Formats: sequence, structure tokens, C-alpha cells
Amino acid sequence: MARLPLIINGQRLRTLEELRENFNLAELLERFHGGQLRAWLYNWDFKAEQEQVEALPADLSEPELTEALCRIFGIEGGSKEQALNSLKEEKARQVQEQQLEAQRQQEQQRQEEQRKAEESRPLALDEIEFDWQMTEGPDVKLLTAGPDRFVTVTNDSRAYYSYDGSHWEGGDDFIFLLADILYCCNSNFMCSSQNALYDHSGRFMKTCHISQDCKWVNALEIDEDINIKKIIWTGERYIALSSKETEYSYLQEGEEKTSTYPRPAIYAAERLTGPWFIERLDCLEEGDIFTDIAFFNNQFIIEGMKSSFYCINHQRRVDEQFRWIGPSISELKRIPKKKSSYEPTRLWQSKHLCFSDNEETTASMTKDGPLWTGKLKYRITGFVDADRFLVARLFEPDSWSDPTTWNNMKDIGFHVSLDGINWRKLDTPLQQGQMAYLNGKLLIADGSKVAIGTLRTAHRNETEKVSKLSTSNHKPHKVNDLDLCYNLKINTEEARSGITKEITITRSEVCSSCSGSGYMAAHPQKLCSVCDGFGLVQGCKSLQVHIPAGIESGSELQLRKEGNAGRNKTQPGDLYVRVIIVER
Repeated sequence: MARLPLIINGQRLRTLEELRENFNLAELLERFHGGQLRAWLYNWDFKAEQEQVEALPADLSEPELTEALCRIFGIEGGSKEQALNSLKEEKARQVQEQQLEAQRQQEQQRQEEQRKAEESRPLALDEIEFDWQMTEGPDVKLLTAGPDRFVTVTNDSRAYYSYDGSHWEGGDDFIFLLADILYCCNSNFMCSSQNALYDHSGRFMKTCHISQDCKWVNALEIDEDINIKKIIWTGERYIALSSKETEYSYLQEGEEKTSTYPRPAIYAAERLTGPWFIERLDCLEEGDIFTDIAFFNNQFIIEGMKSSFYCINHQRRVDEQFRWIGPSISELKRIPKKKSSYEPTRLWQSKHLCFSDNEETTASMTKDGPLWTGKLKYRITGFVDADRFLVARLFEPDSWSDPTTWNNMKDIGFHVSLDGINWRKLDTPLQQGQMAYLNGKLLIADGSKVAIGTLRTAHRNETEKVSKLSTSNHKPHKVNDLDLCYNLKINTEEARSGITKEITITRSEVCSSCSGSGYMAAHPQKLCSVCDGFGLVQGCKSLQVHIPAGIESGSELQLRKEGNAGRNKTQPGDLYVRVIIVER
């Protein structure tokens, strides 16, 4: 049996003499209560000391136990006095650490309460501003956000995700065929095409793909030859807006011909995996087409039209436009709309408002479902609900010569609003592109260019948190072994006015030679010669640390994901910068 050493003061002890030389009463008590001391005495055959330790009563007080251990291991005189003093100092240090930790938790609780109060405070429209930074990302085609991450589908039909908008992961070899809509439904990411797709042989292809925790699965199977345009969650079940190409007849120059149109079909299921059941649609008439669906204020809202075959150029034409509203799919009521262009109408939804982006030359809006405003000033092509405000990419009429098309609409960029009626233009680095919002960050992506806007009104910066602690000699707070600590000294004037400091840290980083696998790419059986198979190497990084004005000595700044890298692609640790204020 292997004989394991006893670790005291960081030393690996094998003899009683080594124990006496490195005697630490606090650590010996810990090893006694943990059983390591008894095991060590047994393994190394110190029978006399083992019998004395095992004979100690279980109800001994700590002073009695310390006296007994000193006697058993021959610690007397000055050595004993030194050991007892060291124990007292360690106990005092532990009490101080507990007090500091309690202070830190109280301060965190206070900050959290302050943050919640700030987040619940009504905003003024002119308060909503963002601090922008530019970065490079994947070639974005579609962009959305879920509960904890951004997700994009690129122009080369791959999917990526990011927690902060700067670092993207994924790129799975998965093809999203001509996808034109990406959204989040009940924490599941959905990617689909609004139009039915067929391969080169005329075979229908499934186009609705689902991701749970960014693991994309095959196209959702509901029924044969069904194109799933969109899936929504009502709080109780999933509703799938679908269509099936249906044949109909028409006359052309006295000759009967046939064509197809996408006849609507709606399915429902309690789980995405099914079973799915088709819903009765008593409201349908021949030629009806559904373009979008929403569940708002406990009512279903469906946008659509009635189309027919235009014999001259063999194209469908829009005869009428409709909106269907009802408390259930079987109770939908048809509401006529003013005819506009033959572009699929989109619904944009927040917690308290719902927009339809294609009614004549402007959008319409509702707060309850049945009652819609006449028309707004703009049309909407991109929209996010940021909880306390809205962000949209807007178009306004440039000329009224052709009010039923987009040809005379002018792109006026990204705007914010509190009520959906009054809008204010945002000063954004990118004037067009896809957008998404998550945790105080607004992402705008135009191809591979990504603009990250951090909300100035947010009480807590998501990349940098401050916790105030009393001035002491305590170590900076660490959550796990991947976290790093750094003491930063500033003078009183810098603390009073605030300053940005550059620091350089040494940390573990993913080995670039093997990408963290530990094996050579060209020879998968051989260990990487750079990292010796560990997957990590030591590296240095310079960081800009912003010190807010009025900071107190002992405060900690938390920089997320700037700590040590972990093995096997685990999330990096955080960097904790403790600010120490010194006199000039």
C-alpha cells in the first residue's frame, strides 16, 4: 500500500521530526478533524502516537485538544507558545475574513437592490444611449438573441453563438437552406424559410431547424410536404404556422390550367417533439395565404392575403389583404386591410405592443389585439424588445408617387422608442444590418462587421462589476481556480476623478498550436510539442481597466472571462482587480 505524506505548511511530511520542524497547530487540527492525521500515523507505523490520538475523547474542547496534540508530538516550551500564538492569529484572521465576506455579501445585496430599482425606474427617451465598440464576427445573415446568448446564421449557412457579441463559437457543418427567419421561441432557437423549397429533382425539403442549447437538430417533422414558416409558444403549447402547396384551376385564353398556392395549415403540440395535431381553420377561403403569426394579449394574430393567378405573366397577384384575430385558432375572425405591396407582412411583438409592418406605406400598432391604430409614421424592418424600451430599424416615405411599394422608402437607421409612436434616432456606427439585444448590449451586424453597444443607463456594466470592501489586507475575492487576482495601486486624486489604467497579467491560455486538444493536428496520436499535451500555455495580456470616479480603497473590479483559460474548452475564469488607494 502506498504511503502518502502528511501535508503541513505546504510541505510533504514523512517523519515525526519533520512534523515538529513544520508544526502548524491550525493545520494539524484541520487534519485531525478530517481524519488525515490518523491515516498518516497508521500508514507510517507510528503506533504509539496513533494509539494516543485515537484515545482522545470526542468531546474535548479546542483548548484541551490543542494541549493534547502538543503533548503527543512533543511540542513544549517556546515551540508550544509559538504554536498557540500562531493558532490565535489564524483564528483572528479567519474571523476577519468572515467579517469581510459578510460585508462583501451585504454590499452585493445592496448593489443588487439598487440595480433592480434602477432597472424598474421609468426611462426618459433622451436617456437611452449606447457606448459603441467595433469588432469582427462571422458573415452575418440572420441574428437573434435568447435568454443567455446571441445566435447568428451566416451567409454560408452556418450557425454561431456568442455570450458577449465579441467571441463567437460554433460554425457547425450544418446547412440552413435559404433561411430567411431566425428567432427564439421558449428558449429554443428556430431557423426556417418563409417559402417552400424543393431540391433539383422537385422533392420537397424540410426547412425548420431547432436548436436547444445551440445543438442544432434535423428539420422538425410534423407532416409530409409541410413548410413550417414559424413556431410560437402560448405558455401552454406550441403553435406552428405552416403551409402546403395546393393545386387549383384557372382559365387562360379559354383553356383550363392548374397552378398551386401555399394553403395555410396550423398545428399544435405541447412539446416540440410532438405529437402534433392539426387545428381546424373555419375562416379559410380559397386563395388565402398566411404570412406571419403572433400570440399577443391572449389572442392569436395572423397576417395574410388572398391571391389569384395573374394570367398575363403567370404570377400570383394580391387581390386583398387580411388580418385574422381570435382567442383560439378555431375562432379567428377575418378583418380586411388596406391593400399594399405584395410583400409578406411581418409582425413585431414586445410585451405591451404588437406591430404590423406592411399596411400601405407605414406600420400599424395595437395594444390589445382587436384595436389597431390607423397608421404610424414609419415602416419597420428590424425590431427588438429591450424590456424598458424598443429598438427598430425604420423606413420613412421618400416620395408618395408609388405608395404601395418599397421603391420610394428611405432607410433612416436605428431608432429607440418608449411607446412605439415617438421615436429618436440612435447614433450607431453601422447604419444597416441585423440586430439583437441581450443584457444591456445591442448588437448590430452588417456582414462580418459587428457593432456592440453597451447601454449607458444600465446600473451594472456586464463586463465590469464593482464591490466595495473595507480597507484591509484581505486577498481579492476568487470564485474558482480559474479566476485571477490583481492588486492595482492608484493615488487619491485618481480615485477621486476616475482614470483608465493599463495592466499586464500573466495567465494560462489555450495553446494555439493544437487549439487546446493537446495533440498535433498533423499527427493526432502525438502530443503537442508546444504545450506537452496539456492544451494550455502561459501568456501575457495587456488590459485597459476603467476606474470609476469616487471608488473606495479595497473595491474590486470584476472583468469577466479575462482569467485563466480552462482545459477542454471550458469557460475561462474572471479577473478580479482590487483597487488600493495610496497617498501621493
